[in-house]
Amino acid sequence: MKRAPSMLYHGVCDDEANRSMPTLVLMRHAEAAPAAAGGGDHERALTPAGLAQAEAAGRSLARLGILPTIAVVSTARRAQETYSALAAALPALVEMRPDRALYDADPETILATLRADAAGAGTAMLIAHNPGVGSLATTLAKGRGKPPIRSFGTATIGIFDFESDEWAPGKASLRQLIVTPVDQAL
Repeated sequence: MKRAPSMLYHGVCDDEANRSMPTLVLMRHAEAAPAAAGGGDHERALTPAGLAQAEAAGRSLARLGILPTIAVVSTARRAQETYSALAAALPALVEMRPDRALYDADPETILATLRADAAGAGTAMLIAHNPGVGSLATTLAKGRGKPPIRSFGTATIGIFDFESDEWAPGKASLRQLIVTPVDQAL
């Protein structure tokens, strides 16, 4: 008797006969302070609430057993700080690849960056900015039986399972949306 295919979980398949498919953990950076006088948008830091928000998001991923093998992160200070706070809450080190192309990127650029920086990753994380990351989450979630994503606020995480090794719209389904409100992170 042939056994039913095992469930895909976080990019890993426990059935040797089935090929595992990738998972994308797509995140918007946590709450950031307004630009300081003389400082640019790229240098905006997280607020204390934003640091707590990022840590809480990391704890949520750890609780769910989601451990990315690589994190592709915008070079903007707020995205880098989000990654650092989040990674501290995970049980193992995640390789981080900073990529300036993610700063102010549209969904197509985000996907191209993901393809270049995370090819072959079982579970990849990407931390970037709105409107691009929110638009990408909405595009990936369309037509897959889940309610539409109406908002992608700070520290929101969309977990997407892909049906093939191709990081592309139409190939993903939204597994879970994690929202970490600033006032609940503290």
